[in-house]
Amino acid sequence: MGVSSRKAIDLLTDFGSDDSESGSNALTGVFDVRDKSEDKNLVIWLNDLEKDQRYKGWTSNLFSIQQPIYPGRFHEIRRNIVNSLFVLDLSASPSLELLSFELLNYVQRMIPFRFGVLPLVRSDDGDGEM
Repeated sequence: MGVSSRKAIDLLTDFGSDDSESGSNALTGVFDVRDKSEDKNLVIWLNDLEKDQRYKGWTSNLFSIQQPIYPGRFHEIRRNIVNSLFVLDLSASPSLELLSFELLNYVQRMIPFRFGVLPLVRSDDGDGEM
């Protein structure tokens, strides 16, 4: 896509001005993780709560989110409500360890989040691009 690592970080962490009203922004820390590319394959989703068979026993009814649950638990709803996207350099060992040990462990434990990876590709000049 031709986006440098620095530009990608700036885009993802730019919450506007440093005015006093920036702390009241309700969207701070919320990003649009939809894959809007033409090929629709930039983001590698590790799971899909709406389509994967492992979640078929969960309800798809959004009203069940109003039901009380034990503290520390998440509602098991077969919808991609919470998405967690990681930008990882897959040529680096720490990124591979995070992917293979942490992220896949969350998927295997059926945590009701959709996890995705956006691979960071290093160009010949060493600058990361997505």
